[in-house]
Amino acid sequence: MIIKKLDIHNGEECNKWENFVLNNGYIYQSVKWCSVFKNSYNIDSLYLYLENNGEIISALPMFYIKFPPFLNELVSIPHVEAGGFVNPEYYEYFIDYIKRNCSVRNLKIYQFKDEIGEFPKNDVNSLFMLDVPDNLDDVYRVISKGIKRSIKNLLDKSGVEVVKGNSDEFVKILYDFNVVKSKEFGTPHHSYKFLKLLVENFSENCNIYVAQKDGVNIGASFIIYYGNIGYHIYHFIPSEFLKLKAGAIIYFHLFKDCCEKGIKTFSFGRSPKGSGVYKFKMQMRATPYPLYIYNFLFKGDNVDAEKIKIISEKYSWVADVWSKLPKPVTDYFSPKLRKWVY
Repeated sequence: MIIKKLDIHNGEECNKWENFVLNNGYIYQSVKWCSVFKNSYNIDSLYLYLENNGEIISALPMFYIKFPPFLNELVSIPHVEAGGFVNPEYYEYFIDYIKRNCSVRNLKIYQFKDEIGEFPKNDVNSLFMLDVPDNLDDVYRVISKGIKRSIKNLLDKSGVEVVKGNSDEFVKILYDFNVVKSKEFGTPHHSYKFLKLLVENFSENCNIYVAQKDGVNIGASFIIYYGNIGYHIYHFIPSEFLKLKAGAIIYFHLFKDCCEKGIKTFSFGRSPKGSGVYKFKMQMRATPYPLYIYNFLFKGDNVDAEKIKIISEKYSWVADVWSKLPKPVTDYFSPKLRKWVY
């Protein structure tokens, strides 16, 4: 068995990687993130895989995050729900390769479902998956459980309509809601270029859903179809429109389309335990799966592991300050700072 570094400019090798991930992993490990991060935030990638008799048996996608003298780490992977190993059974091969070949202080891994050895980890977040209903009647029932009212009546009487697409016009709408909702959450928003590249790289396998009432856009969601899973990447409903239940109506259309496409699983994204969003996803009968965060420290020939806090745990006060800053300030600094917030 041998560790190899993926040549992201080699189409045949990338297809081999992508086929392995499609059958054994998740969208978080797709090679398409390399282009998104490199061309939006100038983040370089390091994709390693373990090969046995010409077959990939384990893989680890990583990105270099460097901001001297504060940051010099590999992250698997930043800015998405998770990352980590496809098959962590062979983690020692990868750790050894990084220790010998990469001049970094640490390796941070957002590992979905599968634990890595018995190392200390943070498990404050869970990632939710929902079995997609087989028919439209069951879609109605699932949504109604989540909002505790008839979704049919809501669709008939709310006056909210949903349109979908992935043109530049839809990307701009998604970006505008990203700006508004990120400020409410107290976090810098992604750049327009990041979202545009994300849509371009997943192209025909993604859609932006926009809720409208009386010709006014009131919310947006972004989904990527990868294998037999629909990944709900973003969901932006500004607080002023929550009372219109635009979120529930968008969810109905998302589930309906997944059902019609034969998608088996809907990924609801991650939520911290005990939060309101966590409780909502439980009401929808989605299943929470652990999301483990590991931090491996490289000190000479030694490798240690420590339990770390996620950024929202360490800097919750910053979110309060950021949400109260003037909009021109947050609009200007967000794209410059977002690279470092993951």
